[in-house]
Amino acid sequence: MAFKVYLSPSNQPNNLYNGVDMNERDNCRAIAEKVKVALERCGIEVKLGLNGSGNISESNAWKADLHLPIHTNAFNQKARGTSIMVWSTEAGNMKYANPIFEALKGVVLKQDSGRGISVRTDLAEIKGTTAVAVYVEIDFHDVPEVAKWLVSEHDLIAETICKGVCNGAGIAYKAPDDCAAQIAALQAEIETLKNQVSALQTKIANATAALK
Repeated sequence: MAFKVYLSPSNQPNNLYNGVDMNERDNCRAIAEKVKVALERCGIEVKLGLNGSGNISESNAWKADLHLPIHTNAFNQKARGTSIMVWSTEAGNMKYANPIFEALKGVVLKQDSGRGISVRTDLAEIKGTTAVAVYVEIDFHDVPEVAKWLVSEHDLIAETICKGVCNGAGIAYKAPDDCAAQIAALQAEIETLKNQVSALQTKIANATAALK
């Protein structure tokens, strides 16, 4: 049975990016679309929620294994780096939170010391979901340099989140190039089969002619 991830991107259009014509909702939805593609490429079943607070009930009804809110952060125009929030630090939560955090920490422009995984029991998408919830704040959009990075690096961010999810779930990560190679191999196999079919058709035609 496929591992199921419910993606819940931010629904906050009024959170404007600093120095970039973008808002949190639209950018996080764009990132989530690419995360969906990456996860599905790795054999993971994905549902992308765009219903705001309705995402919680939809995720629960779908019986997700992992509920993944995707947000960007804001504070004082100085704070930098990835923050992850979970219900508790018990092993079932940390098995997903740790690899996602470590993956993102490795690609953000700057990671403040002391920033990382924290417990939050007040957030609806953490306390209201039956699946393990790993609430991701990718980086701070009120810092102009970071805002520009958040908008321009969708592929990198999405693939990084995918790698973290795969690591936590014990699923092999398949890079886009891996899939391209697989497709090329399958296409070559199809051509070989076509040639074999053509040769058989020739043999059948010859045998039919001999019978006549």
